[in-house]
Amino acid sequence: MKMLIKLLPLILSVITFNSYALHESGPFKVTKIRLDQAGFQVALSPAPTLCYGGSYHRMHVVVKNDHPNFDAMYTAFLSAYNTGNTLSNIWYDKRQTLVAETCADGAYALLAITMIELSQQNLELNK
Repeated sequence: MKMLIKLLPLILSVITFNSYALHESGPFKVTKIRLDQAGFQVALSPAPTLCYGGSYHRMHVVVKNDHPNFDAMYTAFLSAYNTGNTLSNIWYDKRQTLVAETCADGAYALLAITMIELSQQNLELNK
């Protein structure tokens, strides 16, 4: 019983994290990237489900400057944009999503990306 009481905070933190972490499967094409002082914003096609078909000034997701892998995320998004490669999966944190839980003009509402997975690119070799 004492062990359960000691482990309870850890168990609750895992449950809490899982309830905030959201995942969507793609493929998603990166159609636009916008840089600003807070980080960068990205438009995806199709829009993530939680955007309900909306966007915030044509953008859907955000990666803030304080993201622990900001440089790698920017490089991955830019690479996907430049090569036409798609994202097979995206994860975002419901707690960090700005203002609302949907993408909408009129409120700075973007999905806060925590992790992405690039799709395998099909390359045709010249024979």
